[in-house]
Amino acid sequence: GMVSLKYGSLPNSTTQINDFISLRHTLGFLVGSFSGAVSFAAGVFFVIFMACVLLRRDWIAAVFFVVLGIAATIPTSSESWFAATLSASLIGFGYFFVARRYGLLALYVFGFCDIANHLSANFSAWYAGHTFLFLAVLLALAIYAFRTALGGQKVFTGKLLEE
Repeated sequence: GMVSLKYGSLPNSTTQINDFISLRHTLGFLVGSFSGAVSFAAGVFFVIFMACVLLRRDWIAAVFFVVLGIAATIPTSSESWFAATLSASLIGFGYFFVARRYGLLALYVFGFCDIANHLSANFSAWYAGHTFLFLAVLLALAIYAFRTALGGQKVFTGKLLEE
């Protein structure tokens, strides 16, 4: 009603409102997301690895993984079965592709970035400051990874581009 018109709407229904009360709660949410992303990535990677080993073909393992994701998503989804199936398929193929192509670390980062579902794209909402904090942490990690990957070389020299 009037409250949502003046202050913006609440975060989506999967978000705990306590995560947005203060900076302390938000930092706790981010730190907790690190450990949650590690365990989630390890579990997903194990299922994908075992599917590839047991089924011996990547495309069969991908279909199996996606069907497993669909079976877990549809009973708990509030969307129509078609929308739930489509989104679970795209997400499942995304996880499978990232795990097979780039490995466990990339799957971990993919899982950590998935907490963005709890944040807002509405920057005028009352809890948007926490979205900026998450984006700043993500940007800082990306800059650190970029500098580490350079291995001490200068960024804008011809020597880096020649190799």
